Amino acid sequence: MINLSNYVENGIYRIMTNVTWLRFLHCNNGLGSSNVTDQTYDVNPMNLSITGLVPNSEYNMTVVVSNALGSRTESFSNQTQPAAPSAPPQDIVAVNQTLFTITISWQPVDCAHQNGNITGYEIRYRKKDGGNTEAMSDIMGAHYTLTDLQPSTAYLIQVAANNTAGRGVFGNISASTLFEVHVISTTSTSINISWAEVDYEVLITWISTLSSHCTQNIDQSLKNDSVNGKSSYVIDGLKVFTEYNITLCINGSICTFKTVVTNATAPSAPPKGMSWEGSSSTNITIKWDPVPCADRNGNITSYVVMFRENGKEMFHNETTTGVDMEFTITGLAPSTEYEIKVAAFTVAVGPFTNESFFASTTADTREGGSNVGGVVASVIVSVLFFIGATLGIIAAIWLMRRKKSTMKGLFSIGHFKVTRKQSTLPHSRDTQDISLEQL
Repeated sequence: MINLSNYVENGIYRIMTNVTWLRFLHCNNGLGSSNVTDQTYDVNPMNLSITGLVPNSEYNMTVVVSNALGSRTESFSNQTQPAAPSAPPQDIVAVNQTLFTITISWQPVDCAHQNGNITGYEIRYRKKDGGNTEAMSDIMGAHYTLTDLQPSTAYLIQVAANNTAGRGVFGNISASTLFEVHVISTTSTSINISWAEVDYEVLITWISTLSSHCTQNIDQSLKNDSVNGKSSYVIDGLKVFTEYNITLCINGSICTFKTVVTNATAPSAPPKGMSWEGSSSTNITIKWDPVPCADRNGNITSYVVMFRENGKEMFHNETTTGVDMEFTITGLAPSTEYEIKVAAFTVAVGPFTNESFFASTTADTREGGSNVGGVVASVIVSVLFFIGATLGIIAAIWLMRRKKSTMKGLFSIGHFKVTRKQSTLPHSRDTQDISLEQL
């Protein structure tokens, strides 16, 4: 609005205005456009209104007022007032959904439509099929999470920007909470799932992502089935111990996802490439290559080694600890050939190697020079035995001679009294007095 009261004294019959737009005051974005108007009046106006300007903007204005006496020019700058935003926020999307929440994000209102400094945002939402509308205001930032929602439900969500002049235009999107799916059971080749019963068509899609026991990509053929009026489904014909991504969609719009792994079983093939790494008189060390990935059917946790003397009926078993593919069989007989087989273990023992593997222990090292200590010990025992026997013989001779000398001394007494003393030898008797007649 331009005041023309200073010009009405001599009459005004023509006014020319040149208006140049400089910039938005709220986002500092100048375009420099201009607008020229030429207006003719039959009466003397008191004010001149220039319309079609942009809110919250700065302008340069030039006014030329003409009458019968001539013209007068005046230039000045002016600002328009803010107005409520004239467009909604841009790019409103749902960026994350759970069973009970929906997170949305957006970009600011285009600068040309902000019409003032944005002070916050307002969100409204309700169930898509009707119901009460909930509202949140004074939201700062460019994202927000709606909570306490119902699973498997579609919502209509609106977002508008606010500035000092008021609330702007709402933008709308539809988004749904996730569809709750339960895994009832799994086998090695099937997955049984269930969900809350609904009155819509349920589309089930599944795809294998990777083999869980050897982390390599496998055939990712997408399969699907459509069911109506059911609340459970068995997906069968699956691969053993394999991860599957399962998607359920209600009425083509509300979808949820589930990742499930089928059960492990025993390996369906034995280890490959057994080799003999060395042996001693009582030990044999063997190695082998892994079970092929497609035949493992689970995570291998250990191996079972089965062995027996060649030609004998009974096998002996040893279980390894860990997943090392090398094992030493101990406690074997020297110079003996053994038949050896190996199997892998996951949740059960798989098949043993088809072809028998034979390996032998070496000869007993005690037959060679390494048994010097045993020979020396035998010699020492023999010498000690000889010495003990010799000393025994000497002691026996000494005792016999001592006994004979004692008897001779007793019989030399005149009264023929014979006293027999207690002997120190085994089986000795008590002392006795014997009376003899004189010879």
